Amino acid sequence: MSQLGQSQAMKLGADPMLNKVPTALIRQDRQIGLLNRACFDDYLRRDFYCAQREQRPLSVFLFSIDSVATYKEVFGASGSELTFKRVVGVVAGCFRRAGDACTRLDDSRVLVATLTTQPEQAYQFAQSVRAKVRDLAIHHPRAVGSRYLTLGVKVVSRVPERTDTVGSFIAELFQDSTAKPGLLQEIK
Repeated sequence: MSQLGQSQAMKLGADPMLNKVPTALIRQDRQIGLLNRACFDDYLRRDFYCAQREQRPLSVFLFSIDSVATYKEVFGASGSELTFKRVVGVVAGCFRRAGDACTRLDDSRVLVATLTTQPEQAYQFAQSVRAKVRDLAIHHPRAVGSRYLTLGVKVVSRVPERTDTVGSFIAELFQDSTAKPGLLQEIK
């Protein structure tokens, strides 16, 4: 708005702050560009019920940076945050289709939901995302088993049953991988 436009708006009693978007309507985390958790939950709920109704597979990925505590000890909170942003950029770049939704779960984990992936393809896709993060060659001096930062992945990819709820479907990601063989695959 030009200076003249602002002064005329002030004379008429218009508030220049009215053009700003309320924070409750912001759908993205401004720091890293992913959906905020509330928006992700809305997308996940919608996709879950569509998959359940249409008997289509729903894939949910949990990506976590391995040995993040030791990485923070060496490089500090700001260094680990910058690294997290780089890793998230790669993960989010792999999930660019219209039906894909990504959100930050905490300092080291990203949750992704996609409606258009078959279970076999989901596991292969998770492997390719891990390989892309490994190809970043981010040095981790205290990593166990590697000199570079690695990414752990858990995948639940199946058609939701009629008795399933969104919460029970997501809870499978946080259970032991031996609890339901075939439904949950931890990729190492």
